[in-house]
Formats: sequence, structure tokens, C-alpha cells
Amino acid sequence: MSRANRAALTLAAALGASPLSAAEPAAPWAPAAVSGPQFESHPAFDPLTGDLYFVRSTPRFEGWRILVSRCTGAGWSEPAPPPFVGDGVEADPYFTPDGRSLYFISTRTTDGVKRGDLDLWRVDRAPGGGWGTPERLPAPVNSEAQEWFPRPAGDGWLYFGSGRAGGLGKTDLWRARTEGARGWVVENLGPALNTPEDEYEPLPSPDGASMVLMAADGLYRSRREGDGWSKREKLGPEINVNGTEIGPLWSPSGRTLLFARDTRGPASGEFFVARLGGEEPWPPACPGGAPVPLTDAGAIRVKTQALVDAVAPGHVAVWRDLLDDRMIHVDENGVVRTKAQLLEELGPLPAGLVGSLRVDSFRVEVHGDVAVATHEEDERLDYHGQHLRTRFRMTDTWKRTDSGWRLIGQQVAAVLEDPPALAAPLDPTCPYAGRYVLSGNTDTITTTMRCEGDHLVSVREARPPATFRPETADVFFQPGQPRSRRIFRRDASGAVIGFVDRREGRDIEWRRTGS
Repeated sequence: MSRANRAALTLAAALGASPLSAAEPAAPWAPAAVSGPQFESHPAFDPLTGDLYFVRSTPRFEGWRILVSRCTGAGWSEPAPPPFVGDGVEADPYFTPDGRSLYFISTRTTDGVKRGDLDLWRVDRAPGGGWGTPERLPAPVNSEAQEWFPRPAGDGWLYFGSGRAGGLGKTDLWRARTEGARGWVVENLGPALNTPEDEYEPLPSPDGASMVLMAADGLYRSRREGDGWSKREKLGPEINVNGTEIGPLWSPSGRTLLFARDTRGPASGEFFVARLGGEEPWPPACPGGAPVPLTDAGAIRVKTQALVDAVAPGHVAVWRDLLDDRMIHVDENGVVRTKAQLLEELGPLPAGLVGSLRVDSFRVEVHGDVAVATHEEDERLDYHGQHLRTRFRMTDTWKRTDSGWRLIGQQVAAVLEDPPALAAPLDPTCPYAGRYVLSGNTDTITTTMRCEGDHLVSVREARPPATFRPETADVFFQPGQPRSRRIFRRDASGAVIGFVDRREGRDIEWRRTGS
């Protein structure tokens, strides 16, 4: 997406073997929930879900944000930010054909630094279908200048625009790919496409045979010639109306082009469809008219996803709408909150943090006007460049109301995992080996400890041997029991005199009685 003057708003679109002229002028495409007085541009359809991702900005084409709208029985849903949204301006979404990755541009904070230039980013789909943590592409793909419109092509190259040094003009078209030990290689697309002026958005066609791009004075076409491209040719008035056409998307067949244009009226930027290869059912139709009723379980699943998607960006309005006024929330630390208290704490992630949540293992049982649902939430967090992952088990209670299902209770439990074990073998002298007795009023409950390589083995009468692995000095854990630790105690001379079994902050004491 270009921030140059409005006359230089850019378009890059793929064109296969289809002709680059339309029998009729491009027609408006204005879904009710998507079209509005703001500037809508840069559409992208999720190949796996059919969701529509696009960019919305002010009528002056400022403040770009990526939004997503889902096809429902009532038509396209009210657009909302995707779960990977960042704190900067973001635009130019584009899916790989398999739907596994999405490319975009962003000024979001990285490593605690708020960036002033637009960089190329990619977010990959997680195994459960949600989105992982976005990754900024490395140098030399990104530079200190602005980067635009990342578009991976079938030839293995990533095509994009950039204002970096070394080009032929102000902003040029480039491509990049990895080449073994050389790493990323970046090439200028040359004088057949680039001029001393601006070119922003390149998009090879689905079959890779051609490309459409926009220069400062309109849209151009180019044909592939070997490993390069032919001299660009300007497109006709069916598409080039006022030089503000931008953010294109080609149908999978390459016969239809969907793009945006500044109407220079109250509607601002709107979508238009150009039929270059005859009629086809694209853009995808979304049902209209009376809503197709969801099952109770389906409605609760949709509302659960909406709540989860609203967490990272801090969209309090979604939670306010879907929570019952008498809702009770219990978090993973056992803290109980009312709806008002929970809403007060919701907000966007702090600067330097980028997170996402994915719903897994969803199950719901409906009992009349009450439903109990359970699912896991897989949280991925980029904490100032360090990557953290946490899982939670949620138990939700929903109530049917005149306004639909509302959440009346939620309990959160952290899904604990074993810590990493020290890889080094234990001290050959095995200071932990010996017999231990449970402290208190009895001397009959005992256990024997011995070392075996990199771990301890504990043996109690009438029980199978238990393995304990070292987490740190004198602290051990039993695999599969992450809630507890075995912590050895030493006297002033450093000799082991016993241990405590610590669970949830409470200790059971054992004393050493022999070696």
C-alpha cells in the first residue's frame, strides 16, 4: 500500500493467459457490512475458511488496519481485527495458495522498538487452524526504507515494492528468494518495469505468465520473458479510470480482477470487479436475506471464537456484549472477578508484546437454556523477541437469553507442562542417595533414593520406582507431575539432610536416616 499522493495509489495484480481488457467497465462490489464511507482496499480471501481479509483506512487513505469479515447466513459479518493484529499501521494482506501463510506489511513494534518504516511480515497458520506469531522477514528482504505489497509467486520468488537505495527510481519493484548457503538474495526487476518514478505493487498471475503493476500514472501490464519481464504496456480505460486503483486480487482462474478505487465521493475507496475472461462465480457469493439458523452448539462455538479473537487487541466491546451482567470469572490463579472487574482489566497487549490465541478441543453440551462448554486455548506470545507458549483449559457456562447465548461463568485452568531437565549427568558421588523417612508421628513410611545416569530413582514399598529429573541444583521433578517438586535440603556443611515434596506451595518433609 502506498502513502504517496492519491494520484499514485498503486495496483499490482496477476494476469494469466486471460486478456487484459474488459468487455465492460469494472463494476462496483459493495457487500453491506464491508462497504462504507471509509476507504476499503486490498482484499484477500482465506483459501481454507473463505473469510474476507481487507484493509480499511480513513477517506484520506490514512491509518490502515487489516480487518476480517466472515460469511454468515445473513451475509458478510461486521469486520473485526484478526488475532495477529499489531500496534502499528498494517496493510496488504495476501494468502499463499494453500492458506498456510499470510503476508502483510506493518510498522508494529518489534524487540521493544516502535518502527517508523513499513516492513514485510508473515504469519503462519497453527496446527489447530488459528494463527501463530507473526514474523518480520529478515534483511536484506526488509530494509531501512518502506516495503510494500509482498506477493509470493509460483516461481519461488517473493515480489514486493521498496524505496531502498540501489533502485532505478523513487520506489521500485523487487524480488527475493533464499539460495542455500547464500541466504536471501534480492534483485531489482529492472528497467522493463521500473522507471525514475514510483512503482509499488507487483503481482504475478496465477499461472506466472504475466504481471500487472501500477506506475504513478496508472496500471500497466507485462509478460514473462524467460526469467524476466517484457516492457510494460498501459491498460485501457475499463480499469484505468482515475489512477487511484489499488490493492488487487485475482480469482484463482486469473479471469477476474477485484481491486479498489477512490470514487472521490462520499463512498471514498470502494471495491470494483473487472471481468477479463468472461463471467465466473467470483468474488465468492455470501448468502443474504434471512439468516440460516446455527445450531445452539454452533452459535456458542462462534461466540467463543469471537471472545478469543478479541483478547490480544483488547476489544472490550466484544466481551461487554457477550458477557451476562451477573457473570462470574475465575482465572488460573483462583482470582474471582465480576463482569465489571474483568472488563476493567481487558486491554491491548503492552508495547513490545505480540500475542495470539487459538481454540482447540472444543466441546459443548446443551441442557435446555443452559450450556456447558470446554476448550483449550493455545497462547503464543512474543515477549520483546522471546517466544513463550502457554495453554489453558477453559470451562464456560452459557445461558440462553432474549439476545442470544450469553456467558454467565468461566473458569480458567493452566495446562501445566514439565520444565526442561538439565542435560548433564548427576554428580558421580550421588549426594542424594540414601534412605529417607517421612517426618511427623511415624517412622514407618520410607523411601530410598539412588542415582542412575542423569536422573534419580525413588523406591517406596508396594509402589513402582519413580523417576525424578533435575530442574536445577537440588531441585527435581517427576515427569508427568508438573505441579510438584522434590527439593533437597543441606546442612551448614553442605551435606544432604532431607528433602521436601512441594506441591502448590505446600511442603511435605522427609528426613535422611542413612546412606
